[in-house]
Amino acid sequence: MPLDVPAALTRIAALARRAGSTALDVVYPPSCLVCRRAVAEQGALCAACWRDIAFIERPYCERLGTPFATS
Repeated sequence: MPLDVPAALTRIAALARRAGSTALDVVYPPSCLVCRRAVAEQGALCAACWRDIAFIERPYCERLGTPFATS
């Protein structure tokens, strides 16, 4: 049975990424991007910060997403 080198390298790279991510989580535990509370994964927001987000509402530019000035 011949060895599929590209597939083996892909699996090794995926394993190395997972190991590196786990090692980083041990050294730098996942924390909220805003308040630094503990969260489940890197790059996430805690429930309190997520609840306080003010999303852009209409009217805004459909192309750029920039809100229009309103009075």
